[in-house]
Amino acid sequence: MPDPHALPVSDHPRPIEAALTGVDALENRLLRWSDAVIVDARKSLLPR
Repeated sequence: MPDPHALPVSDHPRPIEAALTGVDALENRLLRWSDAVIVDARKSLLPR
């Protein structure tokens, strides 16, 4: 969900930096998600 308070990238004083910040945030979210998936997979593979 995009931030409703964020300026559209074209209105941002530094559009390239704004875009890169968005990419960083998305990458961090993906990394956290993939870490959670890996942990879940390890737990399900471990013998009880």
